[in-house]
Amino acid sequence: MTRANQWLVFSSALSVVAGFFSGIMFSRRSATGPAEHTSAIGRLYEIERETYVDGAVHDFLGARADAREQLGEWTLLRYRNLVVFIKLLHALPVLPGQRGALYAVRHVRGDSANAVNDAQVQKLLQDLIDLALIEFAGRWRSWDDAAAGVRGGRSSTTRTNQFGGPA
Repeated sequence: MTRANQWLVFSSALSVVAGFFSGIMFSRRSATGPAEHTSAIGRLYEIERETYVDGAVHDFLGARADAREQLGEWTLLRYRNLVVFIKLLHALPVLPGQRGALYAVRHVRGDSANAVNDAQVQKLLQDLIDLALIEFAGRWRSWDDAAAGVRGGRSSTTRTNQFGGPA
């Protein structure tokens, strides 16, 4: 094999390798966002400014809690520095895409210690949405609007910016 043929083989192989790596770079850049590749654990809903999660989110939070207590109809999921108050609302799916039961998440507003804790819980839920672990399924002004959403109506699919989500 002559020197010219060796250079031809070497440059051809180098060209194939460079084309392979550039193809990988450009195909990843044009691929859909990571949220579309990741399956969310469960869904979060907002109706009448209240927060609701489906059974999959409840199970996910419950499995990671340091302690679990019952206070009347509320279940307290204790973590190191916050407590999630959650209660069963509907045993069967009533909202679009809901997996399992529907749970209400307490959200006290104001300046009390409970309000500060509940604001931290909302921040935690927003962080889980931002990490694509939970899907924000929609916001409705009333339960009637939510029922219309189940029948094919539209909901708002962005969460308010007060918890760090998109505006």
